[in-house]
Amino acid sequence: MSWQLSNEPRPGNGKEGAKWLDEYYRWINVSAKFIHQVDPNHLVSSGSEGLAGSLDSTEVFKTAHASKYIDYLTFHLWPYDWGWYNPNNADSTYPVTEMKAVAYIDKHLQIARELGKPVVMEEFGLPRDSSLTTIGIPTTAKDKFFEKILSLVLDSVSNGAPIAGANFWFWGGEGSPQNFNYKWGFGNPLRGVDNFNSIYYSDISTIEILKKYANKLNGIKNDFSRANLK
Repeated sequence: MSWQLSNEPRPGNGKEGAKWLDEYYRWINVSAKFIHQVDPNHLVSSGSEGLAGSLDSTEVFKTAHASKYIDYLTFHLWPYDWGWYNPNNADSTYPVTEMKAVAYIDKHLQIARELGKPVVMEEFGLPRDSSLTTIGIPTTAKDKFFEKILSLVLDSVSNGAPIAGANFWFWGGEGSPQNFNYKWGFGNPLRGVDNFNSIYYSDISTIEILKKYANKLNGIKNDFSRANLK
């Protein structure tokens, strides 16, 4: 469907990152323009994780994606990595996680509306219970999180928001963790990384949530028309 400049590009962090903003904007614009010149038949996106990769600045994220060569916005949602959620203290950290996640999504939908471009939530996930990786570990919080996020996406799509779906991260399928430090070892099968974000065939409850919302989303025609993109 499209080319992407990078996975989670950033100008940097803090004051150091702020010094490189002009170069960051230029890199996005020049690189996206070049790709369109070489391949005019595909879309181009930045691959940004959103505000988390934009010095937590709406202005930085918006400016970076205002380029006419960036066709749609992207963002990722990682509550554990960003320190919102602690799987070993789920009861007290999950409610805040859900609140911040909803606000994070809403901010990116608003920016997309302001720029008149579609937006894709490319990655989102939450650890398995107790942050363990072993197949069979419960997915209580993960399921609750997926239900909340996908219901929000469904509601947004149903009401003509500039989003048409979301990608969870990631599918482990028939994988069976060999090591529990998230690292591949010599002699292990060559497949996707196994960690607490993986969804395996054995995660019946999680799969049912994904099926439910996939079916509902497939039945909706998004009204974010081409007129919105001009």
